[in-house]
Amino acid sequence: MMTLELITGIWDFLSECDTRLLLAVNGLHSDYWDSFMRLYSTQKLLWIPLYIALCYVIYRNFGWRVLMWTIILECTALLITDGVASQLIKPYVGRLRPAHLDSGIASIVHVVDNHRGGPFSFPSSHSGNIWGLVFLMALLLRHRWLTFSLSLWALLMCYSRMYLGLHYPSDLLAGFLLGVACAWLAWLVLRRVKERECGESIAQDAKGIAGGIVPIYTLAATLVLILCLSFFVRV
Repeated sequence: MMTLELITGIWDFLSECDTRLLLAVNGLHSDYWDSFMRLYSTQKLLWIPLYIALCYVIYRNFGWRVLMWTIILECTALLITDGVASQLIKPYVGRLRPAHLDSGIASIVHVVDNHRGGPFSFPSSHSGNIWGLVFLMALLLRHRWLTFSLSLWALLMCYSRMYLGLHYPSDLLAGFLLGVACAWLAWLVLRRVKERECGESIAQDAKGIAGGIVPIYTLAATLVLILCLSFFVRV
């Protein structure tokens, strides 16, 4: 009985911390940052230049075959991550989004542009998808500064999901674990393809990857664009 009470107490404490952290982030809002976070989180077309830049680096260093396999495996990993999260785990767990009208805290959650998302939040598909991409690029390219930049991009994406009231921190953590797991499975296949196509001739560090700075500049330029657009696009 004491063990059950202890587990229940720990669970309640963690759940309260989860909610408090969400509300702390969600409460730091303004008109400008509402626009920025909405654009950053939901306008997927803005990130196409970054994806093209990553494809360029892969092609330049490993050739067309590795690039094609990377795209196929990454898309497969995204489909698995999104499918498992949205079709299996979310309906089974049934955790309502913070902004959902029946969540119990909807009245104190700041909602941007009346966007409340789908009914369920655990785990976060956004988190799973973006961290899956970051992890796969880190394993394939082994470029420290690129990995660091992409990680910051993913962290800000996760922050934006809390800011918009769409996910609890634990949703994002679960999405991260799911995305990394799927990316690792994709890497097991991609590593064999890369070794067959390229052998071990390409150094696995930042100096051995040509053009690794291109996605970093592209990411920075996109971020500046969103910062500027946020002055004019009001949600």
